[in-house]
Amino acid sequence: MIMIKDAVGKLFNKYMTFIVLPHDEVGAKQKRVSYGTLALVLFFVLLFVGVSLVIIADYGQRKVASDTLNRLVYENTILKEKYSSLKKNTAMVNESIAGILNKMDNLLIMNNLPPTSEVMKEMGIGGSESASPEENLLIMDPGFKRQVQEISTMIVSTEKRVELAKQLLAQISSHKEMNSEMWDNIPTVWPVYGWITSGFGTRISPMTGKQEFHPGLDIAQNIGEEIVAPGDGVVIYAGSRPGWGRTVLIRHEYGIVTRYAHMDSIKVTLYQEIKKGDILGTVGNTGYSIGPHLHYEVRVHGTPVDPMNYILTRKD
Repeated sequence: MIMIKDAVGKLFNKYMTFIVLPHDEVGAKQKRVSYGTLALVLFFVLLFVGVSLVIIADYGQRKVASDTLNRLVYENTILKEKYSSLKKNTAMVNESIAGILNKMDNLLIMNNLPPTSEVMKEMGIGGSESASPEENLLIMDPGFKRQVQEISTMIVSTEKRVELAKQLLAQISSHKEMNSEMWDNIPTVWPVYGWITSGFGTRISPMTGKQEFHPGLDIAQNIGEEIVAPGDGVVIYAGSRPGWGRTVLIRHEYGIVTRYAHMDSIKVTLYQEIKKGDILGTVGNTGYSIGPHLHYEVRVHGTPVDPMNYILTRKD
C-alpha cells in the first residue's frame, strides 16, 4: 500500500510543461500539468468513451429488438385476421356441406341406400379426433398454435365431408339413372321463384305477433305468377280452406304430400294426374295473408319436413 502511495505521489510530483505560441499575441504561454492529472484526464476520457459505446450498443440492440417486436406484433395481427376469416369461411363451408348432406339423406333413404350417418362412421368422420402428444401440447397452448390446430382440424373435417359428398353423389346419380320414374315423383324443383319471407320452423307469426311453428315456406311473388308442380303426383284437394284460402294438395309417391296455399287461381281439378312442371295455378293473397305469396309445404307420412331438403334446383 505504501509503495502504491509513493508511486502515485511521484506521478503528481512530475510535471509536463505545455508551451502555447499565439499567432496574434507576443510572448509564449506556459502551462504545467502533472503526470497524475494527465493520467486522471485520460482515464475519465476513456471511461466516457467506453460508457458511451456501451450505451450506443445497448440502444442499438434495444432498437433492433423493438423493431422486431413491432414487426412481429403487426404480423401476428395480420395472421389473427386471416385466421378469423379462414375460420369463418370454413364454418360457412361446413354449414353448406351439412345442408347438402341433409338433403342427400332424404334421397339416400328413397333410393334404399344407407344414410350419411352410417357412411360417415365408415369413413371415420365425426367424433373426437385422436391427437399425438405434440398435438395435445398444442391443444393445451392458449396461443396461436392452438388456433392453427383448431383450423387444421376443421379443414381436415371439411375435406372428409367433401369426399363423402362426392361419393354419395356418385351413388345417387347411378341410382337416379335406374330410377328416373321415382325421381319424377319427388318434389325437387321450386314451385315458384321468389323471395322467401318465412322459412321452415319456429317463427314470429305476422298475423298474431306470437311465436309459432311454421310448417313450410312462404315465397313472396306477384299475384298471377304461375305455380308449377315440383314433382309427379295426383291432386287430392283443389278448393278453398279456412285460413289457407285457395289451396291445392298433391299426393306423390313414398308418402309425400305437398300443399300450395293462398293461391289466386286454381288450374287443376280433383284426382287429376299431373307431371313435374305442370301449372297448378297462380300466386295470390287469399285466406289469412298479409301479402301476395305462396305457402308451400312438404309432408312425409303426415309429418311436415323442410322443403329445402328436397329442392335440388337453384334459384336464378
